[in-house]
Amino acid sequence: MKSSIAVALLLWSFTSFAEQGSEQHHAGVVARGDQVMGFSHDKTTHHFRLSKDGGSVEAVANDATDEASREQIQNHLQHIAGMFKSGDFPR
Repeated sequence: MKSSIAVALLLWSFTSFAEQGSEQHHAGVVARGDQVMGFSHDKTTHHFRLSKDGGSVEAVANDATDEASREQIQNHLQHIAGMFKSGDFPR
């Protein structure tokens, strides 16, 4: 009985640690993404769609009246399109 309690506590501690690590990792990804893309993940939504010819990415402002986010998304996508056009896009 004591060993099963010890195992349960050990598993709980690993799970708790893994969740904290995952949350920290996610927060880091979001912060770096916001900085690189120039718009907030919290104020926008990304849609990733696969198709037979590849796929597409759509980014939209969560609030249709959020002109700043819409402009930031447009600027970012124009920048990415320019990179593709010039062949300067990392793989």
